[in-house]
Amino acid sequence: MDNALWADDILRVTDFDAVNVTVENGIVTLRGHVVTPLNRLRAENAARSVTGVLNVENQLVLDDDLVIDVAQALDSDKRTHRERVFVGAQRGIIILNGEVPSAAVREAAEEVAASVPQVRGVVNYLRAPHVVVDPEEQQILEPPIGRGVYATDMLLGRVERVIIDPRNRRVTAFVALGNFPDLQHTDEQGLSDERPQQERHVVVPIRAVGFETDSSVLLDISVGEAAQYRDFNPADFISPPENWQPPYPYHRNDVLFERKA
Repeated sequence: MDNALWADDILRVTDFDAVNVTVENGIVTLRGHVVTPLNRLRAENAARSVTGVLNVENQLVLDDDLVIDVAQALDSDKRTHRERVFVGAQRGIIILNGEVPSAAVREAAEEVAASVPQVRGVVNYLRAPHVVVDPEEQQILEPPIGRGVYATDMLLGRVERVIIDPRNRRVTAFVALGNFPDLQHTDEQGLSDERPQQERHVVVPIRAVGFETDSSVLLDISVGEAAQYRDFNPADFISPPENWQPPYPYHRNDVLFERKA
């Protein structure tokens, strides 16, 4: 099925990475985000062209529709309805621009945008008094579940769960299952692959990610540095509410929220 999407010259260079395909009993479900209505149709036609497909459920979300939904939500909220907030979208990522009178209004706009269920994440470039916007903090990375995680010196493990901030639907950390150096039984001079190893679930902050590829999450730190991150403790997290829709490409069971102190 992926081959059919890849064979489309337009989809291959635009929305291929933002479309998820599942097949069950001959029924194809398309999930994700596309830039234009034409691409939405092209993806459906590509799926229908595959032999054995009985039907296609096209759940792809258009950026234009998402912009309208977010703009209407901002206009309906008493904290933001008077503000001139410019809303853009790119493959489901909402981008807020403009100027608002306070940090509180800025945060409210971010929360309102994130309340739209089909939003993939919110990038907040709104300017407000005494607020410094750091572009690096607005970066959105979405490590897929099961993807290999590499430190600078070796394979670390794989992504098991992601931690999402519901206020902006961005991934703040992920749980990596892997073999980490046993820091209590090794000296700092030992090579990474010579240190005693222990299997651990470790919470890796998203800021440690350098970049992602189609098959890997590449960290900017060594395995020894990663081993110093905290172990995953289920008591520190909660599952999303039953009615909360996770952002693409995740399912509800993939996501955790940090428990508030």
